[in-house]
Amino acid sequence: MSPQLARIAQLLKRTDRRGPGAADPALEPGPKLEPAVGRLSRIGAMMLADAPTHEILNAIVDAIAEDTGAGLVILRTAKAGGDVFEVRVHRGLGDGRPDPASTNSVDTASLHALRGEGEPCDAGHLVGPEAVRDGVDGPVPPGVDWAGRKVCLVGVGGEERPVGFFTIGFFDGPPDERTASIFKLYADRVVLLVQRDRWKEQLREKDRSLSLCREELDSVNQLKSNFLSVISHELRTPLTSIKAYTETLLDNVDSIKPETLKDFLTVMNEENERLIKLVDNMLNYSRMESGNLKVEKTSCNLKALVEQVHGALRAAFLSRGVNTELRLPRHPCRIDADHELIRQLLQNLMSNAAKFTPNGGKVTITLEEEAAAARIIVQDTGDGIPEEQLEK
Repeated sequence: MSPQLARIAQLLKRTDRRGPGAADPALEPGPKLEPAVGRLSRIGAMMLADAPTHEILNAIVDAIAEDTGAGLVILRTAKAGGDVFEVRVHRGLGDGRPDPASTNSVDTASLHALRGEGEPCDAGHLVGPEAVRDGVDGPVPPGVDWAGRKVCLVGVGGEERPVGFFTIGFFDGPPDERTASIFKLYADRVVLLVQRDRWKEQLREKDRSLSLCREELDSVNQLKSNFLSVISHELRTPLTSIKAYTETLLDNVDSIKPETLKDFLTVMNEENERLIKLVDNMLNYSRMESGNLKVEKTSCNLKALVEQVHGALRAAFLSRGVNTELRLPRHPCRIDADHELIRQLLQNLMSNAAKFTPNGGKVTITLEEEAAAARIIVQDTGDGIPEEQLEK
């Protein structure tokens, strides 16, 4: 027998408070002891078997009623950090009537007020109808007649911050020591159940967090794969072009005309510059990710930078049949920024606009001055970024 069961067995064998030597015949050792011990054992087995909390709580209120003869047992609990005790289970309100306990919540302030008006006892606080004043939630559901009788409020958990409480009735006076001890034993079981449920919820929350982390990692891995695929394609294109021109030159080194040689070398030089820019972009991206990108701010003329980058990409726009329009202020627009990073930003924006605008489309580059900043807008008539890709 567990220590707790041994304790209740000892209490059940003790005499009540009617006087020295006046034993309660109903509590004499024998068959009447076995049902209470058996109920505690079954509840403990249900907890060990991880039975649903609602079933165990129902078993507890039933056991309290059967062990003590209580005609009303209501258990209210509060959520973690909450100030309202809501009805979890009850017994003694009748099966065929509407459930008035389902909406009969009691807040923390009302519980303290009821305790303050009630009579302290071994089990908790004995409270009568007169304790329910204006603004105080009643412990007994409306419609239940308890005039001239009292209920015992038995705390579940700490005195100042209980996780719940029992409303047990009805009494004419304080419950005896045996009854009070039974109340406390079952209240301890409820504390264990509440803690178990909170731990389960914490585990579920951690599992949800882990699932979100896994989804984010999968998304990052997919982005990484997409990035490598795009980079591989972007690197392969100029390398393939350089390789083709190099092979042609090697095969015709003795017969190639100077004009053709110059054209070939020009294309090869452009593709080489393209490779260098791609590698520089990758290195800058890596530095930004690691936080090691050095920013050197100087006075930059944004208007001149926009014109320079647009001029450098003019051939790319013309080759794709894309028209362009510059909307720039008449005077220089100066800001403190990293000249090369701004140039790279403008080049990326305009290159993307040229790449994804269809033949005959238009790209508009606007530079707007604000009070202490500037705004660059690159608009094109392409399809735009798909909505599902915007967050990426």
